[in-house]
Amino acid sequence: MAHSCATVWVAIRLADLARGIRKRANNVLAVESPKGPLRKMHAAFKEALIHDLTADDFADMYAQTIAYGLLTARISRPAGLVADNLSDMVPVTNPFLKDLLETFLTIGGRKGKIDFDELGINDVVPLH
Repeated sequence: MAHSCATVWVAIRLADLARGIRKRANNVLAVESPKGPLRKMHAAFKEALIHDLTADDFADMYAQTIAYGLLTARISRPAGLVADNLSDMVPVTNPFLKDLLETFLTIGGRKGKIDFDELGINDVVPLH
């Protein structure tokens, strides 16, 4: 029973984290110039994948990718994660997620435009 409670807790915290990241991403998209890194990535996704991708849908995708990447990294490294190379902790069996997470984290920055630490990343995936 304790395992399922822990799983539910992690799921709830990841959902909270994703909501916070989505909100911050939307805030950044609202003020960033078209040449800003998040706006450029949104435009690239619109051009290559989803032509009618709204800013909010992109912010949601961005947030969910980070949350899922963190969960995947955490599961593969039960001893803990290292904050400076989170994307390296995603299993090599998922190179697409690894590359996408690295790009998304770089664009937002741990303490940049989207401060993941402030949003509670350490509560979900304790970092060493």
